[in-house]
Amino acid sequence: MLIAYITVIAMLATVATLRVAADSSPQRSEGFAFAALTSIINLAQAVGENVGSFLYQHAFDNNLTPLIVVSALATAVAFVLVPLLGLGGKPQTAAAAAT
Repeated sequence: MLIAYITVIAMLATVATLRVAADSSPQRSEGFAFAALTSIINLAQAVGENVGSFLYQHAFDNNLTPLIVVSALATAVAFVLVPLLGLGGKPQTAAAAAT
């Protein structure tokens, strides 16, 4: 049952990311932005899984704790970069105001 909650949370994060991308893309190119970001997300997931498994087996000698620390540090770096997106002063669209 826990995996269902994790899946829902991951999908909410993905939809939020794609919505920001669609709002930031030029008019009538939202489909291209969606396709490009979906490709990037799929590539990043595959690379992340392979790098994580390599680190687990070879760098951390089958020890999970350092891998969790590396994941937390990568998330912290991404969190620090969020203000660089410049979303603070953006006016809301009609669709965003309705939700």
